[in-house]
Amino acid sequence: GDGMGRAFPEMQMTTYAIYGHNSTPSVMCDPHGNAVCFEHAITEKWHETMARACVIAQGGASVLASAPMSGAFFKAHAIPHSYTQAIGLGQAVLDARRAHEDPIKAICEREGGKHVFSGKINDLKRHFERGFNVGVASIEGLDDCRGSVGEITIQNEFLIFRRDGEMQACVPDLVVVLDLDSGLPITTEVLRYGQRVAVLALPCHELLRTQQALDVIGPAAFGFPELVYRPLAETA
Repeated sequence: GDGMGRAFPEMQMTTYAIYGHNSTPSVMCDPHGNAVCFEHAITEKWHETMARACVIAQGGASVLASAPMSGAFFKAHAIPHSYTQAIGLGQAVLDARRAHEDPIKAICEREGGKHVFSGKINDLKRHFERGFNVGVASIEGLDDCRGSVGEITIQNEFLIFRRDGEMQACVPDLVVVLDLDSGLPITTEVLRYGQRVAVLALPCHELLRTQQALDVIGPAAFGFPELVYRPLAETA
């Protein structure tokens, strides 16, 4: 298991931090040989803020070792079977392609997700801000989505998907972008103008859907307090 079951851009956005683990003392090291020790942070958000400032100063590449946790705490608060899930997803795509079936459909069936949009990226605005890659990808609808416009909000990861201005999926549920033909994943840093993509919405684990978790990883935590999170798992 792991502490996210997906990817989030900030250190306090783990189930470990959400449910009470203190990750300091910690040590950050960069490729130049520098080491920074964080003896104590009053909150996990402060730990993230200080570490983010350091990694920017170190050129954007560092590794961090945080304080250990007990096995009992890990078992109670980790997202279980996340590595098994990742391997299984890859296998589902490979199996579908070998059988000349739709890999996108195979993923949705395996994960209880929805194929919410198909289209071609026709605009991409992306820049570096506060230590994050942030931006918006605009998608011109294809096939059954022709005539519609999709939009994905980005902060290192895919946060929110809107269709014709209406939110269809948002954190902490997963907004997933795949190559429309192969079903292979496309991450934020390799998005390009003209790519044909499928946008999927997959439900997150129940540990990420509590109010305690939503205070840290819901849309308001990313600067969108006007958005109301509706769990995909309850509407699928």
